[in-house]
Amino acid sequence: MNNSMEPEEQLSKIFGSYKAEWLKEQIYDLFTEPSYMPELLTSRPCILVGGRGTGKTTALRALSYEGTRALAKQCPTDAWDYYGFYYRVNTNRVTSFEGQDKDTSFWRPIFAHYMNLIFSELLVDFLIWREKECGTSYILDSSTITKVTQSLCIEACSDVADLKQTIELSKINLEAYINNIEEEDRPKLSLQGAPLDLLFQSVGSSKEYVNTNFFILIDEFENFLDYQQQVLNTLIKHSGEAYTFKIGVRELGWRIKETLNENERLIHPADYIKIDISKKLSGETYSKFAKKICNGRLRVLHEANPMYFTDISTALCSMSVEDESIKLGVNKRLEEYYARHDTDLKENLSGDEYREFKSKHPLEQYTSFYLACGKTEIDFDDFRISFSPAKWKNRYDNYKFAMLFTITTSKFSGYKKYYSGWETILQISGGNIRYLLTLVEQTLLLHYKKTKDQLVDCDTQTKASVAVAKNILTELEGLSTHGAQLTKMLLSLGRVFGVLAAEAKGKSPEITQFEFEMDGEHSSDRVNELIKSAVMNLALLRFPGTKLSDPTSIRDYDYMIHPIFSPFFAISYRKKRKILIRPDALVNLIDNHRDGIKKLLNSKGIVEVDLTVPQQLSLFSGYYND
Repeated sequence: MNNSMEPEEQLSKIFGSYKAEWLKEQIYDLFTEPSYMPELLTSRPCILVGGRGTGKTTALRALSYEGTRALAKQCPTDAWDYYGFYYRVNTNRVTSFEGQDKDTSFWRPIFAHYMNLIFSELLVDFLIWREKECGTSYILDSSTITKVTQSLCIEACSDVADLKQTIELSKINLEAYINNIEEEDRPKLSLQGAPLDLLFQSVGSSKEYVNTNFFILIDEFENFLDYQQQVLNTLIKHSGEAYTFKIGVRELGWRIKETLNENERLIHPADYIKIDISKKLSGETYSKFAKKICNGRLRVLHEANPMYFTDISTALCSMSVEDESIKLGVNKRLEEYYARHDTDLKENLSGDEYREFKSKHPLEQYTSFYLACGKTEIDFDDFRISFSPAKWKNRYDNYKFAMLFTITTSKFSGYKKYYSGWETILQISGGNIRYLLTLVEQTLLLHYKKTKDQLVDCDTQTKASVAVAKNILTELEGLSTHGAQLTKMLLSLGRVFGVLAAEAKGKSPEITQFEFEMDGEHSSDRVNELIKSAVMNLALLRFPGTKLSDPTSIRDYDYMIHPIFSPFFAISYRKKRKILIRPDALVNLIDNHRDGIKKLLNSKGIVEVDLTVPQQLSLFSGYYND
């Protein structure tokens, strides 16, 4: 860390470079091993599933031979247990293998040949690197080189360096050919996987690499076209002896499970190990992992500038639910209730009951009033639950968090809920390390602009959380072909759940999820595509329903707005109760959002819908009031 940097620069360099591609070589200095890492080291194919920012790239890069070398801080002369060869799918390249009035049968063998060149080049690069960096190498004999060149349909080569250059030139020529298929003669194509088998078997059988695993690491697998996933599936299915695959892919990004044999399908766990990051890094495991990542970065900052604290979990101030209710203004709401109902209380309660009730915490009193009061009268049968210790404890525990969202009105100029404390930040990040680092970075930037204290106040954390959510929402439109529709859907769903949170009377507390009500009908293709895109781009999270039958069916899952957006919409970030939404209602939220929001809220018992938005939604007030 450069000590001459300004504090803001230091913070942004360490926390702002949250993408593995941005960190470059520093990725290994800041690497924290996830709990699932040992599962990736087996000789079986592994599919690492997770959304953007969950650490797939970092894990795969750590498995690469460059990563192993950097993490070990040395290049041992003895063979390692494994060598990984990292390849990130380039959308510009792979999407060129389609179109031009040619069908899939034309493009498939060309693409398979391209993959042979790519993966062969990775292994040859490694052999050259190991000789240069470690002083040891396995030199391919002339007989093997001849077999490989013939298998790849490239010119004869004299040695490994010549082989590398020839493969590279063949790859460049092929890339040029696919844009000039009508003008150029079709090049000779290699048989899918054949050159790889020759190369890896030759290297793996040598004395230097005996009992060593070779991993082909493919990142962003979702960028492959459907037929291209079939090609790779076939390679994965029949790998294992000489080399194997480790795949990083977004949830729902592995669209095709079949191989080129229409009767052959990749099946878990027979053909591969699936590692779901959201399941592996959850609860206490995620908390410990996230804390190690943040504190590791803070230590680097502290070494450069002692003003930085070193423990993120103790630096972020938090509040109890009761203390937060006071900060939100619960006493003012109580005054309003007493102004209307104090006479009724004194007439219907004994003196001891009245004093007992008044001695409760203001949030408890407010909860009793809120749940028992109609427009003009108190339901004293309901109100007297406050004096039944067992019933009241259960009710208060169920409702007290939900009550926080009802205290302030839509016209209130401050925040409707505070989002602060390490545990809250963890839950808002939704298991996403990139989101977590962004939240911490923006929080610390705001904090150190106004003070050098060792504690970050709740207001600063909330302000930063809202700003991060707003930025992610505004960027959503450019993430996919469905981006504009996803943004509209999220804005509408966010407002629905925001109103449900603010109008909790007569409803289950903390409604944060939804499921699809199908009425025996299949949802439209449009809804299916939107929901899948929303999950892939982290607009929504999904959870298996009670009767999971098809992992691709939207009706077999429950959904919730990603918790990162909860500060922006002033809703709960906790996975709690759910409502039913019909697919046509979801479409209406997008195509006719004002009518769609009102109708959906009407169906949930909210007849008078006030679409006045809270302060943090003012940027989109035109959307809601259009």
